[in-house]
This record gives sequence, C-alpha cells and structure tokens, in this order.
Amino acid sequence: MTAAVGLNLGILSPTLFAVMVLMALATTMMTGPAVRWLLRPGGV
Repeated sequence: MTAAVGLNLGILSPTLFAVMVLMALATTMMTGPAVRWLLRPGGV
C-alpha cells in the first residue's frame, strides 16, 4: 500500500494513515451500492 510507504518514511502521521485506510475501506464498500443505484432502470 502506498500510504504505508509514507508512514514508514515519516511523511504521514499514524493518525493520517488511519484516516486514509478508513476512507479507502469506506469508498470501496460504497462502490457496489452506488453503481447499482446509478445503473437502475430509469437512470439517475
């Protein structure tokens, strides 16, 4: 993971690293439902 490199080099704080990981997980989990909603019959 790219963010881990930043953490290891001291560029990212542990708090910022945790926020980035949580955002990656949240957006990944939202993708499926969002795509189904966008592609539903009738469009957006």
